[in-house]
Amino acid sequence: MANIKYDLVGHDSESADNDEWPRTVKQKGASRRYIWLLATLFISALGNIFLLYKLNQQTKLGPISRTHYGEKVPVFPLLARFSLLKSYVPTAGLVNDLDVPFAWDTPFSSGDYAEVNKLWYEDEQSDKGIISLDNDYAESLGLPKSQPFAWDSKKKSIYITNGHHNLHCLRNIYISLDQFRNNQSQTIEWQHVLHCLGALRDDIMCNADDTPRFTEKGGRRPGEGQVRKCRDWSKLQEFVQEHAGCFKYIHPENHTMETIERVKYCPNDSPYLPLIRKYFGLPDDWLPWPVEGSK
Repeated sequence: MANIKYDLVGHDSESADNDEWPRTVKQKGASRRYIWLLATLFISALGNIFLLYKLNQQTKLGPISRTHYGEKVPVFPLLARFSLLKSYVPTAGLVNDLDVPFAWDTPFSSGDYAEVNKLWYEDEQSDKGIISLDNDYAESLGLPKSQPFAWDSKKKSIYITNGHHNLHCLRNIYISLDQFRNNQSQTIEWQHVLHCLGALRDDIMCNADDTPRFTEKGGRRPGEGQVRKCRDWSKLQEFVQEHAGCFKYIHPENHTMETIERVKYCPNDSPYLPLIRKYFGLPDDWLPWPVEGSK
């Protein structure tokens, strides 16, 4: 018989060529999966770095607002559930970065009675917390809708900062106590005084200040001179000035005065002055506030 050459099944030249094809596809598929894995790990690492950065910023700066208004808003709406993926959109942008010592005696509590009285009665800080905010900005902070700003009613609304409201309440309480001390008729309604006491108590509870004040023998004047971290009131004043509500609480005893009479006190460089002058029939050089150095 003639010699017959047998080749193993599947190992002829054609089969050998075909056998390379699945191995090549498998190798390419593995390479792609490897690249995707590396890309996923890289993106995950970047995400972790970003989250750590945001966490560090929040720890470093502390809360910007004691309420949720203006504290944080989502960077991306769909990621709102992740608190770290939010950025600060401050109202006044205040942080506790000012060193202020506790003081038992202050100009508002000690010294000549006439001087103390003058400080409380003539304190205008409480009147300067009325602000006007753009409606879109207020909405971005999650603020409730408020009454329209008289001189730009379609775009702005009126709000009052909580700190200034508290000063207003303290002033009312002092005036009531002073009138009682001097057997004078009360000019502030009792219910208003109670409201102020309740509001201040609520704010103290809300703040829940946990600063430990040191004590001395006898327990007198705890924390006297001890430094604490405060917000800078002057920066709040700057914010209020930039968003002036043009309000001045003139003639508080007059309960029938039209509110419009109290909202013509915009800053002297306000763009609303021409409109105010026209509305009240005032001369073109009229200014709401005295110019420093003028008589």
